Amino acid sequence: MGLFGGSKKPFRFRFYTTGESAHTEKIMEAVRIVLDEKISGLYDLEFINVLFKEKVAKTDGVFMTPTLAKIEPPPIQKLFGSLGDVENLRQELAFLDEEKAKLPPPPTA
Repeated sequence: MGLFGGSKKPFRFRFYTTGESAHTEKIMEAVRIVLDEKISGLYDLEFINVLFKEKVAKTDGVFMTPTLAKIEPPPIQKLFGSLGDVENLRQELAFLDEEKAKLPPPPTA
């Protein structure tokens, strides 16, 4: 399916964590807030618990958590550190504005 006509969305992210905690929940909320502000409806977000999917994390080159990785479109970009700070995350994900502007327009009905 195409960018706007099917389930494949132009942006794909993975959030790597080592479990569920209040801190992890705060980070996930911040990530969702900023992604919704910048690319609402245009992204998929997959959660990877590296305790259960260690091989996926190793294959993806993730060696610390929490990590947010933009998988699609290339190139892959990884963020880690102060992911729970919404303002900091907005600055770190500012590149999404430019990438969104490069997308083809959605089809008209």
